[in-house]
Amino acid sequence: MARPTIVIADDDQDLVELLTLRCRQFGFVVESAGDALTALLKIQRTRPSIVILDVNMPSGGGLNLREMMADNPDLVKIPVIIITGATDCETIRRCHNTCAYYVAKCPDIWPRIEPLLREFCPDVSSISPEDDDSSVASAEAMMSLDSVFAALSWDAAFLEKAKLDAENPPSDDSWVLCIDDDAEYAASLRMRFKQRGVHLVNATAGMSGYRQAFTSPADAILLDVNMPDGSGDYILRRLKENEITRDIPVIVVTGERSKPLERKMYNLGAAEYFTKPVEWERLWQAYTRVRATRASQGGLIGPSRRAMAAVDSSSPQGAMRSVGPSQASTATSPGFRSSTSAISTS
Repeated sequence: MARPTIVIADDDQDLVELLTLRCRQFGFVVESAGDALTALLKIQRTRPSIVILDVNMPSGGGLNLREMMADNPDLVKIPVIIITGATDCETIRRCHNTCAYYVAKCPDIWPRIEPLLREFCPDVSSISPEDDDSSVASAEAMMSLDSVFAALSWDAAFLEKAKLDAENPPSDDSWVLCIDDDAEYAASLRMRFKQRGVHLVNATAGMSGYRQAFTSPADAILLDVNMPDGSGDYILRRLKENEITRDIPVIVVTGERSKPLERKMYNLGAAEYFTKPVEWERLWQAYTRVRATRASQGGLIGPSRRAMAAVDSSSPQGAMRSVGPSQASTATSPGFRSSTSAISTS
């Protein structure tokens, strides 16, 4: 039996790799793309059985691409799953209007996608993947994958303990993540913060900083704009789309003087914006301000939140734990039909 093809388009390369592994194990031939134009070309060439699209991508968004497919008689019948961190009514409305399925990006994204794949291709799980290194993930890779997809979860007892621990976090356990490729600047900030009892960790590239924020959430993030492997605006958008990192206050500190950039960063969710050089006391006041605001909103600051994102070495999977809203369904299908029967947030 021929293996069906799926096109996965998202500029989040980490997520693409994870979904690719899962879909190949599921029996699909996977075509991936990091931008809308490449995705369109692959859709036109392969005529896939299913398409998974992110909303915000280079060279056009996933919703625009879906609307183009809806106007093309050769592509209109291909099922499309929209995965996004956006939860606004307009995004959901456009999904419904184009008969696309909406799935919010969250730790349990795979359990929400899998039932849809089974619905569109009911026989796919009975198809054996090709036995080669490119399509069959190793046991080690699949364990790592399960740690991300299946184990990014929390139970009520753990969350309650974390909330109790957070009521009186130790003052010497505060720390800041500085995502800046200027190592000397980061070192000077590290000494300043250390004098106030706050530890600072430096990531010198955009994506390494994002991964650090994901695996071990800090009390606040200091974010540069011009960096290798991910500009500041891209990293900020990724942080705010991710359920685990969206509530971490981000203070932008950049050498670029630009009012349009400042507006853009605020619109993306920055808590504060400074242009280098910035006086230390102003930066410290901004940090204490955003930290106090986060605490007043019930955010878990200090050891408990870090414990919830750390790898639990005592568990069989080495599972990472994270905090998020309840696993209410946010996957909806054409005609406003909810998929709650098959599927357990963006």
